Amino acid sequence: MGNVHEQALADILSGTALADATAAIRTIAQSGPCEPDEECSPGTPLSGCNPRN
Repeated sequence: MGNVHEQALADILSGTALADATAAIRTIAQSGPCEPDEECSPGTPLSGCNPRN
């Protein structure tokens, strides 16, 4: 997005990099909910959730 040591925060917030990232996130979020793994038990030690594997 940007580095506040190299450019103003206002420039980062109004820049194309942030606009592109926001648009990409919105596109993914609007595509519908994701289906979690059936064997997934979030927060459970040794669960089969992909982020824990």
